[in-house]
Amino acid sequence: SAITNAKPKIGNYPYTTLTPQLGIIRNYNQEIVLADIPGLINDAHKGVGIGTRFLGHIERCKILLHLIDAKSVNPLKNYKNIIKEITKYGKGLENKKQVLIISKADLVSKEELKVIVKKIEEYSKSSVLVSSSINKIGLNELIDVLFTKLEKLDNEKNNKETKEKKWSP
Repeated sequence: SAITNAKPKIGNYPYTTLTPQLGIIRNYNQEIVLADIPGLINDAHKGVGIGTRFLGHIERCKILLHLIDAKSVNPLKNYKNIIKEITKYGKGLENKKQVLIISKADLVSKEELKVIVKKIEEYSKSSVLVSSSINKIGLNELIDVLFTKLEKLDNEKNNKETKEKKWSP
């Protein structure tokens, strides 16, 4: 909600979001609809905790943005669990572009944050952004990354469609 106009329930406990929430990010003449999906629990791919309904919402998303709570007991394990659920659910979710962001970075020491980022980057083979919604840290960078990735995806799609069109006189 820190980067959109959405007004979800926000709490200092896991699984605050109970239903998907939509918000819009505007950047110059572009906009992105961001869907805040409730957290997935173990075996969500089997329908536990109405997980398949939430995963179904994700099918329509172009990019998956993973918010990884820096204050959780084991941020890497939490990320691995989400990836496991997405992969077991299938339907191409595991192939979607992803953005990884460590949230609540202001609540841990710089040393702890470095360790968390390093572990997740090594596991995911992806770069990780760092943010704090309260202190507005990393939010502009996140917006820039989202718009850049979305533009790249759209360009790839347009190039593919152009190549697939058969020429006819």
